Amino acid sequence: MKWKRPRSRLSKRRLRSRQRWKKQ
Repeated sequence: MKWKRPRSRLSKRRLRSRQRWKKQ
């Protein structure tokens, strides 16, 4: 489960990247 924590962080970063692409 410890490795599951970093997955959440990656998901958040991906969501931010998606929002940036949407703005463009």
